[in-house]
Amino acid sequence: MDPRCPRPPRVPAVPQLVRSGYSTRFFCNEGLFMKYVGELCALGTALTWSLSAVAWSHAGRKVGAQATSAVRLVFAVILLGGIHWALYGSPLPQGGSRHGLLLLALSGILGACLGDLCFFQALKLLGPRIGMLLVTVSPTITSLLAYFLPPHESLSGTAIAGMALTAAGIGWVILEEPGPAAWQATPRQFRIGIAVGILGTLLFSLGYLFSRQVLASQDGSGWAPFPATLVRLAPAMFMTMAILPFTGKLGNFKNACTEWSTVKILLAGTVTGPVIGIWLSMIALQKSEAGVATALISTGPLFMIPISRFSHGEKPTWRGILGTAVALAGVALLVLRGQPG
Repeated sequence: MDPRCPRPPRVPAVPQLVRSGYSTRFFCNEGLFMKYVGELCALGTALTWSLSAVAWSHAGRKVGAQATSAVRLVFAVILLGGIHWALYGSPLPQGGSRHGLLLLALSGILGACLGDLCFFQALKLLGPRIGMLLVTVSPTITSLLAYFLPPHESLSGTAIAGMALTAAGIGWVILEEPGPAAWQATPRQFRIGIAVGILGTLLFSLGYLFSRQVLASQDGSGWAPFPATLVRLAPAMFMTMAILPFTGKLGNFKNACTEWSTVKILLAGTVTGPVIGIWLSMIALQKSEAGVATALISTGPLFMIPISRFSHGEKPTWRGILGTAVALAGVALLVLRGQPG
């Protein structure tokens, strides 16, 4: 070979790219997609979590919220550990700081354990359509907490307007009078579901912020999104399993693991939610502000319109379509926002 013409650099294999921290850049070319990768991953999270919410609602009615949360975390840790082993050569995440490890563990316990227990109870009582509405409270809570807690973020006026417009559109869609095929709840179930749903949203927001501190680290001590997902869910699994005996739901847990019809539902929800969804949410939190990422993740109720049509036969109305258009306008404002002030 002519020495004046150097050999072109060899492209590393995927595992090597992942180990060297290039997993996101490997899949995302420079340009428009790379510029908005955080926002797009947040919207992907909303879609996958909407799909998983249908699975959790049906599984919760069969085996209970506690057993559903425990089984899906066990499945998620096994699946994520296997994928991590294939990509990184080790089933256990390595390389991040101990401080980041503790923050991710706390994030998992607050969000994926306690927050999900509340959320699954809300889904069980209210169904996926109303249960997903409660997630729209999260952007406001997250933004307020992010103002007082590190990294002390502020948002531009355009972003705040987009958050408000998105929440208004989603609320217009979800608060529509349910049809005969919708999830039915008694007044007492409705009150309890709203209370535990809002509590779960608060815990989600705290978990987001702890994860954000680790993923946004600029000193090289942070964690990459995929290992962070596994680090976050493993402590949540152990905490959920520790709580389970005190709830009297061990029998439900065994039934959920042995009944094939329930296992199929939980596996589908695990792949779309804790595996793909949380991985995307980690990238979203790393690549955009916490309030914006949470607002876009909260657009899940929009995806519930077509999903509910197939899951329990609810036909979209003009009000639902109009509310979707309003919320999507808010999403556009969020994506095309100015920089935070």
